[in-house]
Amino acid sequence: MKITRVVLTVVILLCIIFTVPAAAAQQVMQAKIHLSHKAQMKQIIGLHLDIAYVEYGRYVDIVTHQEEIDELRSMGYQVEVVHEDLVAFYQSRLEVTKDMGGYHTYSEVLAVLDSMHTLYPTITTDKMDIGHSLEDSIIWAFKISDNPGVDEDEPEVFFNSLIHAREPAGLEVLLYFMWYLLDNYGIDSLATYLVDEREIWFVPVVNPDGYCYNEYTQPGGGGMWRKNRRNCGGGDWGVDLNRNWGY
Repeated sequence: MKITRVVLTVVILLCIIFTVPAAAAQQVMQAKIHLSHKAQMKQIIGLHLDIAYVEYGRYVDIVTHQEEIDELRSMGYQVEVVHEDLVAFYQSRLEVTKDMGGYHTYSEVLAVLDSMHTLYPTITTDKMDIGHSLEDSIIWAFKISDNPGVDEDEPEVFFNSLIHAREPAGLEVLLYFMWYLLDNYGIDSLATYLVDEREIWFVPVVNPDGYCYNEYTQPGGGGMWRKNRRNCGGGDWGVDLNRNWGY
């Protein structure tokens, strides 16, 4: 019996080791590519780097890893490392006593939506299943309006967040805005007008697979996974949802 358990444990560990993509083992870094002439900007765009910020004519900030930095330097680019370990840098700025550094986890977001509907049932729908991700996580939508169960002839507005899994600040802003509308309906003239005269739709977590991956790999916060979790083959994982709309 003990031998069987040992063998089973080894098999499970091997499965875990060999199913983690190679990119996950690479230390995430932030680097600055200094531009010596304008033509370099066009060249850099063609390299399909993870560009975080551009100061035109001066430099480009990228999220990268050592192998990519070495390759860029071999191509003649002047690359300055800004943060050797970007995950550690962000973790140092978080509230370490809280899950995900104080940001809502995926399950906590769902609990918030449930609470909103419980507290304000007359101006919200229950969360709605609008489809599933590649890893079969539900993508939830939520509606705020004065007659939420009716498709009225009103302008419709759509807000979303977490297309990029490593941008939880956008999620927090979205949730705060939702609470503002709900808590101030009938009190604040602007909030009341928006709820009465608009059908407002929200999808707080567009990319649940990527967000849950960050939660799983970096439960204290600071996860830097950006894309979804599609296996693209050849050891490459993830599609940038922000650049792959159908229209």
